[in-house]
Amino acid sequence: MNADAQLMELEKHLPANLAEEMLEVLKKKNTQLTITKKRSTKLGDYRRPSSKVNYHRISVNGSLNKYAFLITLVHELAHLEVYEQYKNKVLPHGIEWKNTFGKMLSNLLARNIFPDIISIELSKYAQNPKASSVSDVNLMLALKKFDEGNSPILNDLPNQAVFQIGKKIFEKGKKRRTRYLCKEVNTNRLYVISGLAEIKLLTDINNI
Repeated sequence: MNADAQLMELEKHLPANLAEEMLEVLKKKNTQLTITKKRSTKLGDYRRPSSKVNYHRISVNGSLNKYAFLITLVHELAHLEVYEQYKNKVLPHGIEWKNTFGKMLSNLLARNIFPDIISIELSKYAQNPKASSVSDVNLMLALKKFDEGNSPILNDLPNQAVFQIGKKIFEKGKKRRTRYLCKEVNTNRLYVISGLAEIKLLTDINNI
């Protein structure tokens, strides 16, 4: 993919006027960015150079909205910065990464790139970033408001509501911090499910 095509692709996934800047960062850092389909296990990842590949590699889910995409991209760039400085001598999400990522987020926040609802939660998160932004419920809820389609999540449902995830049908139960104890309807087996899980609300389980 040539530079113009890369720029056009990044413009689809980033807030206005950031694509060219981010493309320059990737070039300067000798980094290949891959925009992937939605992955349920991760939002993005970073891979350092190896004996077979002499450049950095970052992937980010293309299904993310532009603000979540930017945060995830910067998350992975923070891994790259830490690797360049410390190689493999520190933990992946240790204090070095937390400080680097936090500073990078603070720089973005100072530029008023994000809507207020995201900026408020991102400012808190940047003070002590976690390994995954998904684990910060308030930040994820703020980001989710800008998702296309804005699918319902488990947090939105009242207790005892019936919903579907994949092929399984559940009844929502009691809250346990950020998760809910839910009963699978067909087996009565209990599952602990994140309140941020995207669900399909069911009104009549007899018609499924």
